[in-house]
Amino acid sequence: MRQIIVTLNKHFNSLERYIFDLGNIIKELNLDEKPNQQVDSYIYEEFRDKTQFIENKILNLMGDMQSDSISYNKFKRTLVKRNIEVKQLIGKIPEELSKLLNEMNTMRN
Repeated sequence: MRQIIVTLNKHFNSLERYIFDLGNIIKELNLDEKPNQQVDSYIYEEFRDKTQFIENKILNLMGDMQSDSISYNKFKRTLVKRNIEVKQLIGKIPEELSKLLNEMNTMRN
């Protein structure tokens, strides 16, 4: 639970920073006074990409925590747990790859 709270807090802090940055751009371009002014598509795309990235991270995090959903992280964990079955299908996972998967799981937990 701690990891969920810490990660969500980090993501929400990023969103707050993006909102602050966007507010500064709105002020610089005086969009409050000129709401119909055209804005460079680069600005729109930049903030869309940033916020969608965070939204996707939050959705993935919430999906990982639900018992009836599947996510990439859950799939990886299941794959590692079922390593014996996987070995029969694809052969032994190289030691280097196994270490990398373990490191990734440790970092996320």
